[in-house]
Amino acid sequence: MGRVGSYKLGSNTGWTNKGNLTTAEAALAADEMDTATADKLINTIKFVAIGNPYAVLLRVRSDGTEDDSNVIQIYQAKDADYYSRVAQLTCLQGAAQYADTYFTDSITPAEENPILDGEESLNTLADQIGTYYWRTLGNNKFLITVSTLTSTTVYVDARFLYE
Repeated sequence: MGRVGSYKLGSNTGWTNKGNLTTAEAALAADEMDTATADKLINTIKFVAIGNPYAVLLRVRSDGTEDDSNVIQIYQAKDADYYSRVAQLTCLQGAAQYADTYFTDSITPAEENPILDGEESLNTLADQIGTYYWRTLGNNKFLITVSTLTSTTVYVDARFLYE
């Protein structure tokens, strides 16, 4: 599959790169869930929502080879409160390309928090762009780690959805 033509990340699409991960970090331990501690962790992506989004739509890219499997952990919090886990996602790299990276085409959740109503895209055709969606329930801080890193770098793109 060829490069995506004139697509520009963040241009009229709402997608922005929230950060890149190059080192695996274990899931947050019980004594790391408070925002003061978790926000100091180095190998994480942290971002804050402006306003009060209803949900977050996430997609993952990596620079490995097709079918590389990276596992990410997603957490959310409200201001200075404790983080809670949204989900653990296994992200299988496909062949749809953006610049020098490839989109995840298959996302398999585990350990989802059911109250957040997380949903993964079900791509029945290989090499489509997979996404994951979850409700924020008023939370505005998000933290992502990669607990299993098969590629060299994992890139996380997100956009906020408002009602």
